[in-house]
Amino acid sequence: MISAAGLSWERFGHDEDVVVVREEPDVEVAAIDLPTRRVRLVPA
Repeated sequence: MISAAGLSWERFGHDEDVVVVREEPDVEVAAIDLPTRRVRLVPA
């Protein structure tokens, strides 16, 4: 599992495009670009 800036996600199996995101209380996910693995976060 990888954690960054209040965001946690996990990759399952061999398909790296399957991403499960759990938002933390003070951060919400604005966008996820799977090809580049970029996640844009904004304050909740």
